[in-house]
Amino acid sequence: MRVRAVAHPLFLSHPIMERNKTPLVVTIMASPRLNGNTAALLDEAERSARAAGAEVKHLTLSHLNVRPCVGCMKCRITGTCALPHDDAHDIASLIHSADSIIIAMPVYWSSMPGTLKVLLDRLVYAFIDTSSPHRLPKPLQRGARLGVICSCTAPWPLSLTQTKPAVKSLRRIFRQGGFTVYPALCLTGTRSLTAPKPSALKAAASLGDLLARPR
Repeated sequence: MRVRAVAHPLFLSHPIMERNKTPLVVTIMASPRLNGNTAALLDEAERSARAAGAEVKHLTLSHLNVRPCVGCMKCRITGTCALPHDDAHDIASLIHSADSIIIAMPVYWSSMPGTLKVLLDRLVYAFIDTSSPHRLPKPLQRGARLGVICSCTAPWPLSLTQTKPAVKSLRRIFRQGGFTVYPALCLTGTRSLTAPKPSALKAAASLGDLLARPR
């Protein structure tokens, strides 16, 4: 196992909130294993963020109702998704309110889990303004920050072929939205682990503390 520094309530609808002095950290649990290594690291990051004074909103993707994008492109013009209301609409509102986002995910086939990709496909309008066909997309979330926690069964250095492409994809999406993306915390060789080592938990706590700041 090598560590590279590079509470789960069901989420309900959340209106767009005015930013205040309390930083809002939105965490997205993208693993279906709610008691695994990924969850343990995210728990530690959330604990640290709360201890630093942030409000933490936890989302568990496997508990949410998110329809796949149908490619109608209407959100590029209207600034909102045309599909019937589901949890993706509420998450878009949270993104506008968040100071930081932490995504915790397993790595599948050198990529993010399908549930996370489906969600991000639905959130284009929350990240970029593409209303004008004559100009480049405009980032909508300048000043916000992203932290990534990922886990991978492959041992190091084989894990690099798995984690790097997955993290790169997330980094590209969020940077287009104006986010500052921090180095990822990648836990590898998880097939032989029953729990993250103390060094990994310490790194997760440091990430939570770092992101518990306002934009």
